[in-house]
Amino acid sequence: MRQLLVIFGCGVLLVLVTICCIMGGGRWNAFAAPDQSGQIWALIVGINTYLYDDTQIPDLKYAVADAKLFYERLISPSGFGIPPGNIVLMTDDTDHPEWKPTRNNIIAMLETWITQAKENDMVIVYFSCHGMEFDGKTYLLAADTRYANPKETGIALREHVIDVLTTKCRARRKILILDSCHSGGGRGAAPMTKQMREEMTPRGFKPQPKPTMPTEISFFATISSCNINEIALEDPKLGHGVFTYYLARYLSQEGDKNGNKVVELSELFDQVRDATTRHAARLGAKQNPILLMPRPPDPSEVPLLTVRPEPPKPTGTLAVDAEPWAWVYLSGKKLSETPLLLRNVPVGTYRLRLEHEKFGVKTVYITIEEGKTVSVKVNFLKNEVLINGQPVEATGIE
Repeated sequence: MRQLLVIFGCGVLLVLVTICCIMGGGRWNAFAAPDQSGQIWALIVGINTYLYDDTQIPDLKYAVADAKLFYERLISPSGFGIPPGNIVLMTDDTDHPEWKPTRNNIIAMLETWITQAKENDMVIVYFSCHGMEFDGKTYLLAADTRYANPKETGIALREHVIDVLTTKCRARRKILILDSCHSGGGRGAAPMTKQMREEMTPRGFKPQPKPTMPTEISFFATISSCNINEIALEDPKLGHGVFTYYLARYLSQEGDKNGNKVVELSELFDQVRDATTRHAARLGAKQNPILLMPRPPDPSEVPLLTVRPEPPKPTGTLAVDAEPWAWVYLSGKKLSETPLLLRNVPVGTYRLRLEHEKFGVKTVYITIEEGKTVSVKVNFLKNEVLINGQPVEATGIE
């Protein structure tokens, strides 16, 4: 018996997390080996368009958008801050032939890109696509999968994904995100099944107790965007799946609800679950994400993200004077009369306008550099403009 789990956009986002928790200096640190040498590698797959005209596998709306949203969160300084060169983004609109999300390409990336990770590294694998059950097994549908033959043309969740991560990838910290069961705006959908959930757990996985040395603990956690017999929702107003939208939102400083500068697994999940459930209720539906993980450790002790405040923007100083006095406008915004001293002006190029009701307007462009002062002096009587003591041409119009 086979069943297509049809999801559009958000889908049932199943997050399987294998993370090595690190302790240092008496507190938990997120995503970092004790020597800080570990890297983060990511493989992200999003499929909207399926290559064959198969009515059993309709195209998706937001799978690619969700994949790209997750990519942006991974590279964001306020998120994981992963270098773009450490991420492969496989979507059907890519210009890289080897990054097209076909079955062979996806399996090749799982076998080569992800398995290059070292012990101190972290690996993140994300899928946003169709999923289905066939003969008691779960398959992810690549862009070239045939519905009638997923065994030969699909991605076997257990064999091609989970077993590779657990047996061939040396990284102690692993996250697998499956956005693979989508509900299709009025076209009907199958809910998440018990079989799919059971296949999320690695074979023979045994969680380790809390260690004496801080580098040895590992665990496997599963977050599902909805519970059994529910379907995941999309919202065109978001342009994303509901669960994916809130996952990306709270994988940031906003997710640090308790203010300890770390976003823990339980902290993230609680906020994503509550926001998703509330949003689903507003849409007249039910969607209750679930967290499954062995004990120990307690999910409240699992740091997912160290909060990194946005770095301060470099600034400079602007000093403006005029004879006679004039009103000062900076890039169209009216500021004050001269003389004027502005500190902490963000680095950049601005249009500076000085206006006198009798002598007219003088407009120049200035460039603020970090830690430096730009001095502008205008003498309307002499028709003279000096920037840092040097005469410049000015216009009388914007």
